[in-house]
Formats: sequence, structure tokens, C-alpha cells
Amino acid sequence: MSDEEDRGYPMHKPNKEEAYMEHVHLTQTMADVACEHQHLITGTSGTPIRKGRSHVHRICFRTSYDPKGGECHWHMVDVMTGPAIDIGGCDEHTHCFAGKTSYDVGHCHDFCSVTDASPECCEEEEEHECHCYREDQ
Repeated sequence: MSDEEDRGYPMHKPNKEEAYMEHVHLTQTMADVACEHQHLITGTSGTPIRKGRSHVHRICFRTSYDPKGGECHWHMVDVMTGPAIDIGGCDEHTHCFAGKTSYDVGHCHDFCSVTDASPECCEEEEEHECHCYREDQ
């Protein structure tokens, strides 16, 4: 048995569908102000969950820690994104997400944002040109 097999790594290169179903999105936004403070909401979504002709992701993690003022605390975020939203020109997509944090220390926070972009499929071995905006253009 090879080291890769021993560690549980796949021995084959994933096809486009397998790679697509393993992608995740980064999230980074600020919750709204409540009790004179905010929390950063940042983390990585779960893998895709098929929904109709699209897919969604679960976003579940803790907010940043708030040591200012009153009792030190954080909140839990546990929401599902909306379906994939295509970003034209580069075979990428994003998702909207919104909700309320858990209720802790007498309050909660609202949030609403979009995930970062993720490729529609795995990268091909060949280089492909992307015609998205670049600062050097």
C-alpha cells in the first residue's frame, strides 16, 4: 500500500464532477452592530449540497471573539447559502448568505453577504486564459 492510499488520498485524478462536488467557498463579512460592537464572520463553507439544478453550502462556525466592553463572547453562525450565482466570463460562481447569529449575552447580530468566487470545475492541466478584469488592464 502506498503512502497516499495509507492516508486515504484518492489514487486517481478526480474528474470535473468529483472536483466540483468538493469545492468550498471562503466567507468574510462583518455582522451588524448590536450592543455597541460588531463581530467578524470569516471561515470556509462546507462542500456542495445538491439542490434542484444548482447547489448550496452550509456555513457553520463561530464569529470573532469580542473582548471589548461587557462580557467577552462570540456567536455561532449556522445558515445555508442560496443557489450558485454565475459570474460571467471566468466560469466561476458565488453564493448569497444571510441570517442571524446565535443569541448570546443578551443579543444577536444580523449579517448578509456573498461568498468568494469558486471555479465551476477543476482546473485543466492546460493553461486557459481568463478575460476577467485585472489591474494591469
